[in-house]
Amino acid sequence: MWREFHLLPLVSIEYRTVCNDFLFFSSFSILLYRKFFLRTSFFYVQKGKWLMINLQDLIKSGIMTPEDLRDLESEIEVKKKKRILDNWEHDIGQGSNGYWYTYAYVNGKRKMVKKRHKEDLEKFIIQAEENPTIEKLFDMWIKYKEEHDRLVDSSLMRYTNVFHHLIKNSPFAKKRIRELTEDDIYTFIQTILMDKGLSTKEYGNVKTVLQGMIRYARFEKKYTSINISNFFCDFRVGKNILKKSKKTDAQKCFTDEERVRILELVDKKPDIRNLAIHLCFQTGVRVGELAALKWEDIDWENGTLHIQRIETRAFSQDTNNTKKKSYITIKERTKTESSNRYIDLTDLTLETLRQIKELNPDGEYLFEEKHRRINAHSFRKRLYDLCAQANIERKSPHCVRRYEASKMLSNGVDESTIKNQHGHTDIKTTKGYYQFDIQQKAERKKQIEQAINY
Repeated sequence: MWREFHLLPLVSIEYRTVCNDFLFFSSFSILLYRKFFLRTSFFYVQKGKWLMINLQDLIKSGIMTPEDLRDLESEIEVKKKKRILDNWEHDIGQGSNGYWYTYAYVNGKRKMVKKRHKEDLEKFIIQAEENPTIEKLFDMWIKYKEEHDRLVDSSLMRYTNVFHHLIKNSPFAKKRIRELTEDDIYTFIQTILMDKGLSTKEYGNVKTVLQGMIRYARFEKKYTSINISNFFCDFRVGKNILKKSKKTDAQKCFTDEERVRILELVDKKPDIRNLAIHLCFQTGVRVGELAALKWEDIDWENGTLHIQRIETRAFSQDTNNTKKKSYITIKERTKTESSNRYIDLTDLTLETLRQIKELNPDGEYLFEEKHRRINAHSFRKRLYDLCAQANIERKSPHCVRRYEASKMLSNGVDESTIKNQHGHTDIKTTKGYYQFDIQQKAERKKQIEQAINY
């Protein structure tokens, strides 16, 4: 019997499944028979990677017998069944009439399920867990993202909020993934567009969550064959359906004149926070990237700055494990893969960096006060203060980033350079979201008059 073998505990891992004469494992290790451990040609172990053992090779080599394999498969099924039943979200109980009861979502509605025998009810539960609801699928997807560290914590929290506010309480969330159709997705989106009055940003967040869940269900779990990318390529939202942004272009970006007024104030008081604002205007980096810069990121000889980390808001459970608390941290990676980049520095930018170095010669980060890193919120607050002093409407550091991109585009800088400087994958992103008219109204009026007055 498999359980009677003398097993050598190398490390402990969780089995996944036995399929087509292969035993697949995930996680970090496994209990291996000592004799098998010596036959290294049959397996490999690498942290975080899949471990695959050809069971037929084990049988041919005499390490296992067909009976051992059947015992192993049976043991795996027992553990799988126990895990599913232990994690079932509803109570399981026997009534006075001898029947066994639980609740489950059937066709999107919560219904009582009754079976004469406990084994029949457990079989129903196991089948249901292999066909989770959209609500359950979301939890699985988020857990998968957390375990693989593919999103920053703030994004995970944003997607969770989107699901809870716009999806969780809808009949759509109770549908089971294996029965889900494109018509169901279409009906759900049309419903929330009409009932919720979504903005462009809110619709984009819902779209991102749906795409992530369905792709996970399709490629990781094999629950569905829906091609969600093709669905959204074909889906069209009417021009007047989404709420328009209340901000005008003038509120989203600095103008040339406003930039001059801000930098005049910076020059009058070149402290480390004001110099951070100056560097932001010169490079167009995100404020989270600005706050995470270290002196080691600067190549003084070649005049480049390596953007390779970002300040972000992370979340942790409180002591009672009832809600999440937020805190500020530095992630040793950027917002996206394309955001990890080297940007070119002008002579004026290098001079600004030398001024910062004089104020903070011994710090690890560029921006420190009393040996403590200055966070992104402090830079936002300083820019708001400068806007108030300059008597202009309050604007965020992202408006600085838009201004710098608009300035480059209007002056004919090579598109690949602009794309790289801002960490965008596609120049369409830069042109679509970062190109604004940065001239003053009087200057635009003068150009119009020159054009039409012959």
